[in-house]
Amino acid sequence: MAAKPRKPVRKKSVNTTVRNKPARKLVSKKGNRKPVRKKPASKPVRKKLAPQGRDKAEPISTQVEATTNDWPSKIEPSPEFRKTKAVLWRRWRELGNSEEFFWETFKLKWRLGQAFEANPDLVGKFFQPTFKVTLIDSQKLVSRIGAVKDEKFRRLLWRYVNYTIRYGVVLQLFRKAPYFRVREGSQGVVDDRFHAVIRNGVFEPIRPPRPDDAYPEGFESDVKATPPELERLVRDGVEKTKDGKKSVEQVAKYVLIDDEDSFSLLRQMFYFAHSPNCVTVFRYNSVPSHTLFLVGQHVSLPDA
Repeated sequence: MAAKPRKPVRKKSVNTTVRNKPARKLVSKKGNRKPVRKKPASKPVRKKLAPQGRDKAEPISTQVEATTNDWPSKIEPSPEFRKTKAVLWRRWRELGNSEEFFWETFKLKWRLGQAFEANPDLVGKFFQPTFKVTLIDSQKLVSRIGAVKDEKFRRLLWRYVNYTIRYGVVLQLFRKAPYFRVREGSQGVVDDRFHAVIRNGVFEPIRPPRPDDAYPEGFESDVKATPPELERLVRDGVEKTKDGKKSVEQVAKYVLIDDEDSFSLLRQMFYFAHSPNCVTVFRYNSVPSHTLFLVGQHVSLPDA
């Protein structure tokens, strides 16, 4: 038998594909890459300025650097923290045992609640949500309360002013009953010495508040009491024992007053009431009432 002739095998071209189509030319990736748009430079963030005046933040120099996890080891050893904590707890215990404070708080909350139900807008102008009182702005306080046309509410505001100054607490306003609740409000509860000046018939701080004071009251001072025995009493207090437990209680405060008025009320009072050989007792009939003792310089007091 004769062999069948073989068909010639065609060699595949290098530039053709399986389907005999011309292959695509290799193109550099760099040449085919789309241009990348650069992001515009971000605008500089403006730092918020710290608020000024009474709302200014506490200065960094007096802050304690600590987190919530390590506050017992960094904050509690601070003498100022321990002093503040002890005084606050002692004062709240005294208020809790005071029947007079209980009834005055009850009556004031009830009357302010009635006033809020009758005129919420008027009450809301003063309680936002608390109405804090400071003796430095006494003239501003007088003009603000004096501008109230409702005489009944005006008398109630003055009763509240006397209440918060006497007990060192404030009432906070809520939109639902009970409308008013007691809150800590005094900024100078831990201070035991003060320095003031009588000028133009009113008390003023001996120095203007510093710009770094978070809550400047102005009357606080580091003035030392005289004589030295009184200074030790103000500084160290008195050690007392109750139920077998010893504790140190603050029993004295010191106030230094410079009188720049030639005929102030205090100066007139001492003119007619002071006697070097007697103890003069003042009954200050106000709301609240007070009793003051003026000891003459020649009076010998018996040892307690």
